[in-house]
Amino acid sequence: MTSDASQLCVISGADKLVVACMQLIADLIKQFEQNSGKIWLCPVCAKVKGIVTVTLIAGVGLAGAPKATVFLARGAKVLA
Repeated sequence: MTSDASQLCVISGADKLVVACMQLIADLIKQFEQNSGKIWLCPVCAKVKGIVTVTLIAGVGLAGAPKATVFLARGAKVLA
């Protein structure tokens, strides 16, 4: 994740994102992680936003373009 979406990776960061008649984004993130989904946060975006690893939700890691490029080259799919 990048830019403003990076706040969704922080503990309680998705709790306030609520849309009527829609499933909570926090619940969707938990389901994604429980189903072996990987969420990578851009390390530059994290630094700019003052996000440190101890504040990240379970299943989120820091990864930049080089790691993502290798992952995709091996056949991974991206949910964007």
